[in-house]
Amino acid sequence: MLLLPVWLACAPPPAPPAARAVAGGVEVDATVPLDRVTVSDAAGAPIATRRMAAPGETVAVAMRWRPGDLYTAEVVAGEQHWTVPVAVPTEAGPVSLQLSAPQGQAE
Repeated sequence: MLLLPVWLACAPPPAPPAARAVAGGVEVDATVPLDRVTVSDAAGAPIATRRMAAPGETVAVAMRWRPGDLYTAEVVAGEQHWTVPVAVPTEAGPVSLQLSAPQGQAE
């Protein structure tokens, strides 16, 4: 019975979450349920926050990011806190444009 508290006290802390820019915002993945994520710009000014009604291991924060800009995510899971960099592409990706018109349309 005495070994259980000692074993739990020696458990390693969870790995820091990973944050990356995705279409429409920032996505944070963790190995523990997350309560809140706040994304800030390079100056530390908060841009967007997402508080979870029910904690989850993946959190999407809706925001507009610009290629090459620097962002950080402050991530909260219970008593754990992390500040992690957001992986943002350095340049915009390829753009796909698809046009369609009825067949046989004439001017």
